[in-house]
Amino acid sequence: NIWRLVRKYASLAGIRIRFSPHTLRHCFATHLLAGGADLRIVQELLGHADVTTTQIYTHVDEAQLKQVHTKFHPRP
Repeated sequence: NIWRLVRKYASLAGIRIRFSPHTLRHCFATHLLAGGADLRIVQELLGHADVTTTQIYTHVDEAQLKQVHTKFHPRP
């Protein structure tokens, strides 16, 4: 079963936080977006019918947020 495999390899990797196959989906989406992928592309890759579902899976990195803010709202 996939749950057992994920837990086994997480344990072998020294990951001590609560971890599940669902965690992989969250990380996958977050890393794609952090790398510059379009939200609609991530939606398709995750197989979501609605983009709002994809937004639940994504997390904005603070450094990325600052970078975008600086780029699009520069101070004179």
